[in-house]
Amino acid sequence: MTGVQTCALPISLLVGNLAEQAAVAVQADALLARVGAYYHDIGKLKNPGCFIENQRRGENIHDRIDPYTSARMIIAHVPDGVALAEQYRLPKPVMAFIKEHHGCRITAAFFNKATHLYPHVDVEDFRYPGPPPQTRETAIVMLARSEEHTSELQSH
Repeated sequence: MTGVQTCALPISLLVGNLAEQAAVAVQADALLARVGAYYHDIGKLKNPGCFIENQRRGENIHDRIDPYTSARMIIAHVPDGVALAEQYRLPKPVMAFIKEHHGCRITAAFFNKATHLYPHVDVEDFRYPGPPPQTRETAIVMLARSEEHTSELQSH
């Protein structure tokens, strides 16, 4: 890990609050949704400086990096999180949040940047490994994280 301070905890707490409320509303397992939200981004601990929530305003390391490299760095937090979950023997239902919180979506900003720089771009190079959410609880966390991320981007 680097010496960069991580801001993932406040985000995970916020996502946990959103997910718990949504889970209650649809009669899903609210405690599992909250706990899954707390752990969904643990893979960011391996390379915290590449995530926007840990960067100073106006300083985005991805402005200086090839979009393929940026996408690999961002996507890596999923397998990195799974490795940490296995190392610390987190329960499989909690590990599912780490694997599924991005589904099979693409890192759109880096894909778009690549399409402007290169004539041939394979979208698969910018896709999270998935799988898509398999339970209501993991789907709720994916949606809650998307909502929080949209707010986060608007503030930067």
